[in-house]
Amino acid sequence: MSSSMATSIMPFMCADVTSPNLDISPDSVDFIFSNCLLMHLSDKEVENVADRMVKWLTVGGFLFLRESSSHQPVL
Repeated sequence: MSSSMATSIMPFMCADVTSPNLDISPDSVDFIFSNCLLMHLSDKEVENVADRMVKWLTVGGFLFLRESSSHQPVL
């Protein structure tokens, strides 16, 4: 790594995003990564979580949502 490159530590949080007790300040998060979360929530929970995530992001922040695209038929 070049000495001219800035280094920083990225904090990691694993939490229940549906909890009203999750206290994250608005405009305080640069990157949110969600892995296979939304498919386990009700439509109303997805709306609430998406609204909260957008509020947490800083201007220019990134929201990365990864969901499963495979559908397994119920036998």
